[in-house]
Amino acid sequence: MTRKLPPLNALRAFEAAARLQSFQEAAEELGVTAAAVSQQVKTLENVLGVKLFRRFHRGVELTQPGRVYLERIAPALDSIASATDELTRVEHSAIVRVTALPGFAEQWLVPRLSRFRKTHPEIELILSTDAEVVDFRSTDCDVGLRCTEGNHPGLVVRELFRDRLFPVCHPRLAEELQGPASLMGQTLLYDQHWHDDWRHWLEHVGHPAFERCESIAFGLYSMAVNSAVNGLGVLIGHDS
Repeated sequence: MTRKLPPLNALRAFEAAARLQSFQEAAEELGVTAAAVSQQVKTLENVLGVKLFRRFHRGVELTQPGRVYLERIAPALDSIASATDELTRVEHSAIVRVTALPGFAEQWLVPRLSRFRKTHPEIELILSTDAEVVDFRSTDCDVGLRCTEGNHPGLVVRELFRDRLFPVCHPRLAEELQGPASLMGQTLLYDQHWHDDWRHWLEHVGHPAFERCESIAFGLYSMAVNSAVNGLGVLIGHDS
């Protein structure tokens, strides 16, 4: 069935003039002249065969049919405006998919998301956690945040910062430790996604043989931290 609709520009001019009770204010809102608004309203009245306004020297006033018509069309125009705004936001919004190591996402990235959202409200961020180097050819991921040496041919690599490693433990356990050599016999704690951390640190301080110490790996860095706080062992910590 073909819809019988009045000229939409005339309808828009009428709604603005009726809502503002002024042809001049409607003209300012629509970016046209008051004469153009008056002409559009007159066109609509001719199409409908109904007088919508009473015109006075100092202004206009809705007639009874004009008030009823405004009540009926205003929600429809609001709905059109809302649908248009929603569609425009969706079409112009950017979706960025980021994957990061679980511990890094939990401890560093997530606390900064609120500030990012305030700065870039138009970006929809989808965050996932993984430890593997991203294959951008087979996934829809846009950014991979990893702790690596940075040698990834074919990828654009940007260094965010360099991490600093150091042992941390419960104060009671710290009293028993006197330098790196005293770590022998202690339980070494670490995040399984950063499984090379202890090796890097031990090699740096000259005790690579400590790799044979008893160790416990955790799926989340926060779990390893809590275990160290409770005296289970010595954790290799990060300052990032």
